Order: sequence, then structure tokens, then C-alpha cells
Amino acid sequence: MGASEFFNAIPMVNHLSTIAAIGCVFPTYFLDLHPLAYRWTLFVGIVIGLSTWIVTIMGTVMDGSSQYLWAIYFVLVFSPLNIVLIAILANIRRIARVGLWSTVVLACVVIDWAGISLLVLAVE
Repeated sequence: MGASEFFNAIPMVNHLSTIAAIGCVFPTYFLDLHPLAYRWTLFVGIVIGLSTWIVTIMGTVMDGSSQYLWAIYFVLVFSPLNIVLIAILANIRRIARVGLWSTVVLACVVIDWAGISLLVLAVE
């Protein structure tokens, strides 16, 4: 797989990862989960939510040149909430069963999706 295939896949990965992350995190509002299960559910939702960013980095790494470094720059500029998701992921073992964290993750994923979607529309 070359870098162009990774970059062509970004819109679809963005849509699918957003749907999957919402599908993973949204039920935590309604299910009575133990703290460990809650943290694992958030962990999976966050990793899925970060997959657009991961695909962009993989495309840049696969290229081997600095030609696509603009892609990482634009993903970070248009979706700064990736940093929030990474910070939550780094401290996930301290998170207890609180709806606030699910709300933060869902808000980050949805705003991230909107930023990447607008970026893709602007580039096309």
C-alpha cells in the first residue's frame, strides 16, 4: 500500500471510525458497568476515534518523504481534540464511572469528524 491509498481512505476511515466510536461509547450512559469495564469501553472508543489520525500518520510514514507532512499538520490543526483524546487515554486508569468522560470523548470524536470532513471537502 502506498501513501496515496492511505490518503484516499481518510474520508471513509473518518466516517467509519466516528460511527464505531459513538457506538462503543454511547451505551455507557445506559449500562451499569464496573469501573474496569467502563475504562476498557472508553479505551476502545478512543482508539477507534483516533484511527483517522493514525491512518494519516501511516500514509506519511509509508511515503518516506516530507511531501505529505502537510497532512499531519492539517489533521492536527483541524482536529486539535485528538490531543484531548490522547490525554484521556494516557490517564485512563484514573477514570471512574462518570458520564462526564463519556461526554468528553463523544464531543471530541464528533467535532474531530466535522473538522476532518470539512478539511476533506476543502481539499477536493
